[in-house]
This record gives sequence, C-alpha cells and structure tokens, in this order.
Amino acid sequence: MKHAGNHKIFLRNIKKFGEEEKRKIKHLGIDRSNAYRAAAIRHLPHIKVCYDAYHLVSNMNQVLDKIRRFTMKHPSYTLEQFMKGKRYILLRGRENISQDAKATLRELSVLNRDLYIGYLLKEKFRQVFQTKEVNTATLRLILWIKMCMKSNVKFLRNFARKISEQFNEVMNGIRYRINSARIESTNAAIKRIQAKACGLFDVSYLFLKLRQVYFLRLQRKHKTGHSFYQQI
Repeated sequence: MKHAGNHKIFLRNIKKFGEEEKRKIKHLGIDRSNAYRAAAIRHLPHIKVCYDAYHLVSNMNQVLDKIRRFTMKHPSYTLEQFMKGKRYILLRGRENISQDAKATLRELSVLNRDLYIGYLLKEKFRQVFQTKEVNTATLRLILWIKMCMKSNVKFLRNFARKISEQFNEVMNGIRYRINSARIESTNAAIKRIQAKACGLFDVSYLFLKLRQVYFLRLQRKHKTGHSFYQQI
C-alpha cells in the first residue's frame, strides 16, 4: 500500500476494511508525519511502516533551503551578488545541471562552507536511495548521519538526528522500494494545469491535458516526432 494522502482520509478509509483485509496489508508508504505513523500503528499493528524516498529527499531539500535562507540573512556583498538566481542550482540533482552550474558550485565552496557542505550532503543523501543493494544503502545512510553530525551545521545535525531516530522506517522504504515520486509528479502536473487554466470544471478536458503532458515527456525522453503520438 503506497502513500495514503491526508491522514484523516487514511483513517476514514482504513476503518472500511474488515480484519481479513487489514491483515493482507503488509507495508505502508508514508511521509515522516507523526500523525500518519500513529494512525498506522494503532489500526494496523502488524504493518511495516516505510518512509518513502520522494518525501525524504524533499525534506532534505527543505533543510538545504533553510541553510540558504539563514546564510542570506547577513551575507557579505560578494556572497549576496553571487547567490542571486542560484537557488535552484542547489536543489537540482547534480546529474541535471550544466557544466557552468558545476563551476558555480565550486566557487560556492570558497564563499560559504556551510551551504556547500549542505549541498554535498544533500547529494550523498540522494545516493542512499539510488542504491539497489540494501546492505550498501544501510552503510551509506549510517555514514551520511555521521557526516551530518560532524558538519557543525545545526540544520543538518537536527535533520540527521531525526533520521537516526526513524532509521528502521527509512530502511523499510529502501528495502521494499516504496516511492511515491510518480504519484507526486502527477499531482504536480494537475496543479500546474489547474493554475494555468485558472481552475477547471471539465474533468474530461483535464484528462486530455494530462495525456498531452505525458506524451510530451515521452517525446523528450525518446526524441520521437510529434506525429507518432498523434497516432496513439
């Protein structure tokens, strides 16, 4: 069972299940909300709670953004000018940035240690969830926690402390490969379509626009002409 959405909706739905149906649910993918976890343990005591990778990486991005905002409260003139328009370079995966952006990050290592360390540890955290072998992922996560605790960056230390307290749930997400990235990507696409249209009342039109988004992604991925998807 994957990400359950709002925990009140989760509670309402789980109460509809009979005892036999509840016993069939083995794993539950959720974010780090205490409300989700408490509800899951109360109603499904046998279940393995799994924190999914999408939300964990999203949490790490939020931590990095906190470091950036804290740094920019009283920046030097050089750092202030340097950081203009650089926020999304920090948040993007290293594999998705240009060579110029990589050079920018090397300059950041000289201008601000804490922000650069935060970026490097964000990438190390992503690598944990990209690791297919569970034992290797476990070692990488332990090493990441140790590096965060030695970093002397309070935001990283606080986040790593929480991850260490929730270690089993994080490892369950890796072990059982529960990830809500595709679900969240679809939700984000729906929100963008609604925002551009200033609201939608025709559900059929919404599905048509979602098909368009999906086909455009396929076109970019496989470099296929538009006429191919018109035939589908």
